[in-house]
Parts: sequence; C-alpha cells; structure tokens
Amino acid sequence: MRAALIKLKTLEETAKLRPEGYLEACLMPPAQIQGEWVVIPAHRYSALRRQFSQTKPTIIQRTRALIREIKAWKKAGWKITKPSVFFQRNLACATCPYSVRELLGIRTCGRCGCTRAKLFLENARCPEKKWKL
Repeated sequence: MRAALIKLKTLEETAKLRPEGYLEACLMPPAQIQGEWVVIPAHRYSALRRQFSQTKPTIIQRTRALIREIKAWKKAGWKITKPSVFFQRNLACATCPYSVRELLGIRTCGRCGCTRAKLFLENARCPEKKWKL
C-alpha cells in the first residue's frame, strides 16, 4: 500500500492555512507518527487534502479564467493538443487532489475552476504545474 511520508512540522504549518480540524484528521488512525514523520495512506491523504482544500473558485473567478484562456488560445492560433499530450494531461488531472467531481459527473479543477475541456488547448497550463510542457 502506498503511503505519504510527511514531516510533522510541515503538517503543523499546513494546518495553519487549512480549515480547522485538518491536523487532527491527518493524525487520526490509520496514520502513524514515527519520530518527526507522519505516515498516512496515500488515498487517505489525498482525500484529506480535497476535504480541507481552500475554497473553490467562484463562478465569477471561473468565468474570468475561461475568458483569459479563450483569449490566449485565440492568440496562439486556436491550436489543439496532440492526442499523446491530451492523454498525459488527462492522467495528471485524474490523479490530482484538486480534481473534483461536480454536478452531472463533470470533473473540474478545485484550484483554477476549469473543466477538462482545457486539456485540449495547446497553450493551456496547469496552475499546479502538473502538465509536462
């Protein structure tokens, strides 16, 4: 089973930026404290990061981001990504802790608010820098 290995001090610092209860949730079993390290099953850590993530972008922020992306796409010549690049991006998004399934099963990014349609735009970039250029 894969596990996340995080320094306790790092978790404590991160907890200051997250909603109340984050640190306690991270330290609950099945997490184990081993000296200055905390071992948390990877799937549990991903779920906690999603659960205690920053607030999602508002509809206004998402609309502005969409307009910026379309303008940049137009400026780049309306180019579409190659299938291999699309599949790499899709895999990165599918495993990202910010990827959130919303109404009607549409996955959106909890960081920038985009839908996966952004994967097709050749000039688009991931705000978490998870896509290879």
